[in-house]
Amino acid sequence: GSIGLSEAEVAAVTAYLQDSSGAEVTVEIPTHVAEADEEEEAEEREALGDPAALMAKFTCDACHMINGQGGEVGPKLSKIGAEHDRDYLRRALLDPNADIAKGFEADMMPDDLGEQMYVTELEVLLDFLVALK
Repeated sequence: GSIGLSEAEVAAVTAYLQDSSGAEVTVEIPTHVAEADEEEEAEEREALGDPAALMAKFTCDACHMINGQGGEVGPKLSKIGAEHDRDYLRRALLDPNADIAKGFEADMMPDDLGEQMYVTELEVLLDFLVALK
């Protein structure tokens, strides 16, 4: 899963850990971040707050239908906020096999979804799902 650090930040943390443990610093820390990296990071930050972008990023619509759009492999989400509370939906995203929706099979949803997303992304998706009534 992603830890949300750029390549330069990972190198800086690695160098810090090597140095603080007394080991030789074996990584080179970039002195500048490429413009393309900055644009990509800005797009990622913008997507963090956009439910539609997050639904696309995690391909939710490949299996779930919302308002007539999407797949039919998983439960329809159009009114999921009226049917389940935030805690249930959080558990459904983080531990999808904890409660299987009637008529659907276990192990269809990725069980590592929580490891793939930032906390902010999870909360934005939960806000979106809870509002679907």
